[in-house]
Amino acid sequence: MKFQLVKTQAHRFGLQTQAINESQANELQLHSLNVAVRVPEVEVNQEFAICFTLQASALADYKVDIECEFWAVFTSDEPLTAAFLDSHFTSVNAPAIAYPYLRSYISSSLVNAGYPALYLPTINFVEMAKAR
Repeated sequence: MKFQLVKTQAHRFGLQTQAINESQANELQLHSLNVAVRVPEVEVNQEFAICFTLQASALADYKVDIECEFWAVFTSDEPLTAAFLDSHFTSVNAPAIAYPYLRSYISSSLVNAGYPALYLPTINFVEMAKAR
């Protein structure tokens, strides 16, 4: 089977700020990151999505709370099976391919909103899959 990442899309994005008393070093705290596989309900399915749900806070001159639901859509050259959807590819490989797009989106969104560039930490998706 061959796969291709065909699009990334923020389905939900929220940013709230709160003044803090003193300037903090630029720092990002990742509160939660959930990864799930989503499959469209169609008869012959050759598409699936990795859905990241993120909650984080950034500290600079303000506290910035971030919430995001970010999808990365993949297509296959063959119909997908239930076994494939529970496989290593969807729990480790596809999230690892898609995660840099989420990192870039969060950083760019903060910069475009007038805040310092902050980057999500790297994630070991092998360990994350083992923990599930």
